[in-house]
Amino acid sequence: MGSGNYKYRTKKLSSRYTQVYHVKGRLGWASDSYDIRGRIVERSTFSHVNRSLVEKVSATMEANHQRKMFDYSGVNPESQEAYELATQGLLRPDVDHKEPIIYSIKCVAFDLPHFTLEIHAINEKCFYLAEVIHGFGLLMNTTAVCAGIRRIRSGVYDLNYALLYQDWKLNKIAQNLKSCKHIRPPLPYKSKLSPTLGFLGKGNKGVFKYKKKPKPEAPTIDAMESLKLQETLEEKERIEKEVRMLLSTQLNKESPEEKDKKSKK
Repeated sequence: MGSGNYKYRTKKLSSRYTQVYHVKGRLGWASDSYDIRGRIVERSTFSHVNRSLVEKVSATMEANHQRKMFDYSGVNPESQEAYELATQGLLRPDVDHKEPIIYSIKCVAFDLPHFTLEIHAINEKCFYLAEVIHGFGLLMNTTAVCAGIRRIRSGVYDLNYALLYQDWKLNKIAQNLKSCKHIRPPLPYKSKLSPTLGFLGKGNKGVFKYKKKPKPEAPTIDAMESLKLQETLEEKERIEKEVRMLLSTQLNKESPEEKDKKSKK
């Protein structure tokens, strides 16, 4: 489509926007390739699995992956910068890190032995999503294989901007490009990509804007409460001093056996 489109595609791939998938799983089977097309190597029971268990395992897996955000973002988790970025939203992984991260995973359909997960991820591959389904089954004390993967959103583009195979015609493509113009980021990219995952507004012409959470206001304390707080702090300091003095006297105090040894010497 031209050099301009190549630049846009290259920048889009390097920006690593979030990808949203509907991944279907089938309980009771395990294959050598983690998907339904592979050779079945194990069969297991799954009568104990219900939707609540699937949602519980989804929340656990999501929490484990979100802990990796700080490790892969290149920010010290205990720094002020990490706190300020965390208040803006989920962190984007650093350019040097290619490991996949799952930002959200939830069950959208459940009908034994089949279930469907909606996964929001970055740096993912199809094989990795199939591996997630395999691990998902193991966490539920059974086995599972991937039965299908469907991407429903890529960055800011969802299924409303997708063309079916029979619509791959010049007039349809031109019409679709015109409709996507208002959400396509302008070229060249003048602003740097934010380290957090933002959202797309209606009047921002394709530029990502990020909501900042308001800083919590300091609680107002009246004179009586401040006086009580000061008294409790003073009392706490006094008790700590007494404990330290008592410990020091006990440590310096010699036992009778040690005195006898010194007198004999």
